[in-house]
Amino acid sequence: MTLTAPERPFPAAPQDTEDVVDWVYSQSDRFDTNKLSLGGFSAGGNLALGLACRLVAKGKSVKAVVAMYPPVLLRRQNGRPSVAPNPHPEIGMVLKPPVTTAFDRSYLLPQVDGKNSD
Repeated sequence: MTLTAPERPFPAAPQDTEDVVDWVYSQSDRFDTNKLSLGGFSAGGNLALGLACRLVAKGKSVKAVVAMYPPVLLRRQNGRPSVAPNPHPEIGMVLKPPVTTAFDRSYLLPQVDGKNSD
């Protein structure tokens, strides 16, 4: 079954990731929970980083996080998503502002404050 954002809007995805890891922790006879590693690409990387922060805050162990190109700086300027400048444009591929703005709009809905995800 695939769950998509329109049917399950924020905060469904972070809650789902935490539910999965809680289940893994409850199966300590099947899994070595001291070696739990998280990872993801793009939005999945963002979910992995957020989940790792929540788990560590609860005193749980996370061995590693591999986050490939996660969106991590979401903010608004004049009511619109704002793209942080690339500090090293000579390194790697740089997406053009219209593309990054489209991605930011996909992650940050108009009614959501990018400074506080609660």
